[in-house]
Formats: sequence, structure tokens, C-alpha cells
Amino acid sequence: MTDNPALSGLAIHYPHGSYAKGCRCDDCREAAARYMREWRWRTGRAMPREQRWAEVRSRRVHGSLAMYKKAGCRCEICEAWNRGYQAGYRARLRRSGDDELREMYGV
Repeated sequence: MTDNPALSGLAIHYPHGSYAKGCRCDDCREAAARYMREWRWRTGRAMPREQRWAEVRSRRVHGSLAMYKKAGCRCEICEAWNRGYQAGYRARLRRSGDDELREMYGV
């Protein structure tokens, strides 16, 4: 359970934290596996990837960073938002005075 001689006789186990701390006894392995199954179910990662992404996309707002970058939406609203975002980014680069970055991004 532990390499520390002071704790060698003690069995200190937490719901899933002992496995994360290095304990590999059967109880800790089972507790860690149970925790991960519950976490996958709770966060939606237990469902097929396409189904999960469809659900994620349905919760995001069009015209936002998350929708354009993470969910990959290319509707008119999201593309217009991204054009505005990129224009602002290029303006910030121009104002920054960092010549190396400006050359790299061509602004």
C-alpha cells in the first residue's frame, strides 16, 4: 500500500484517492474503476462520440468562441463572429508593437 515505513501497517483508503496516490490493492483498483465509470456516465463520455458531440453542440450558443472553435460550427452567425474576432486579434497584434508576431501573422 505504501513505501513509507511509518505507515506500513496502516490501511488508509479513500473512495478513489488511494489509487491516485499509488495504492494498487484490489479494493483501490475496484474503487477507482467504479469512480471512472460513474464519471464517464455523469459527464456523458460513456455515450458514443457522435451522440456526445451532438448533445454538446445543442447546448452551445451560436456566435461564440466555444461554438466556432470547439464544436466546429460554420453557420453564418458563427463565421461572422469569427471574422470579427480575428479582426480584433489582428488589431491587438498591430497595437502590441511585437514585430516578430506581426511578421509571423502578416499584419
